[in-house]
Amino acid sequence: MEKRESGRKVNNVIYVTEGNAVRKINTVPDRVQPPKRNFKSDEQKRQEIKRQNRNYRKTYRENENAFTMSVPYVIFLTVAVIAVVAMCIQYLQLSAKVADAKNNIASLESNIDTLAAQNDAIDYDINGYIDVDYIMKVAIEELGMVNPAKNQIQYYDSSALEYMKQYEDIPNSN
Repeated sequence: MEKRESGRKVNNVIYVTEGNAVRKINTVPDRVQPPKRNFKSDEQKRQEIKRQNRNYRKTYRENENAFTMSVPYVIFLTVAVIAVVAMCIQYLQLSAKVADAKNNIASLESNIDTLAAQNDAIDYDINGYIDVDYIMKVAIEELGMVNPAKNQIQYYDSSALEYMKQYEDIPNSN
C-alpha cells in the first residue's frame, strides 16, 4: 500500500492527510478576545431580580394549575384503583384455592397408594391359604370333574391391550 500525503489549510490550521488518517499540524493561534464584562448598577440589578421573581411566580402558578385534577378524573382513578385491588385479592384467593386443591390431590394419591399396598398384602395372604391340590382332589372325587380332552382345548394369542366382552353364553358341545 502506498501512502499519499496532501496538505490543506482551513481557518489558520494546516491538516495533513496520510492514507486514511488526517493529522493537524502547525496550528496558528487565533486572537483570543477577553470576555465582555457587563457592568450594571445596583438599581439595574434590583430590577433584574424583581423581573426574574415575577417570571418565577407566573411560571409557578401556571405549573400549579397544570397539576390540579378534576373531580371526574379523581373518581375514575379511584374506581380504577379499587378494581385493581379487587382483582389482586381475587387472584390471591384463587391461588390459595389451587394450592389447597394440589395438597388435597397429593394426600388422596398417598391414600390410594397406601390402600393399594394393603390390598396387595391381603390378596397375598388369601392366596397363601388356598390349597390347589386339595381343591383338585375334591373336584375330581366328590364333584366328578373330568380333565378336558386335547380336542376340547382351544388356544388364542392375546396381547395386553386386547380384551374380550362376552355377550352370550358359550354353547356346550357334548
